[in-house]
Order: sequence, then structure tokens, then C-alpha cells
Amino acid sequence: MGRAKASAGEVRSQLVIAYDQGYLNEEDFSETSDLADKVSRQLYKLIQHLERSDDPGHIRELPVEYITD
Repeated sequence: MGRAKASAGEVRSQLVIAYDQGYLNEEDFSETSDLADKVSRQLYKLIQHLERSDDPGHIRELPVEYITD
């Protein structure tokens, strides 16, 4: 999980470079950066949940809320 979170951070860094080099316009950068941030936060929360779990081998299913635009 730590590797996945580090990879998400690397994606965010690469997005900044792509934007600075002119490969992404401001709108695409903003949308993609927001998604990368969201993934990073989700990974962080999952890691925290797994570390706090009473039984590390058991993952509890939480209710899922789907948001569609």
C-alpha cells in the first residue's frame, strides 16, 4: 500500500512537470490533479484503516456511496 501511495505522489509530480512543459492545459491539469489527490487521500485512509484493524487479515466492508455527475 505504501508503494501505491508513493506512486500516486509521483503521478502528481509528473502532472506538474507536464503542465509546466505545456503538455497539459490548465483545465486538464486541474481535473487530473484533483483526481490524483483524491486517489492519494483514499489510499491514505485505506492504509490507516488497515493499520487500526483489530485483525490485520480481515478487511471490513464499508458502505459505498457512488456519486455520478
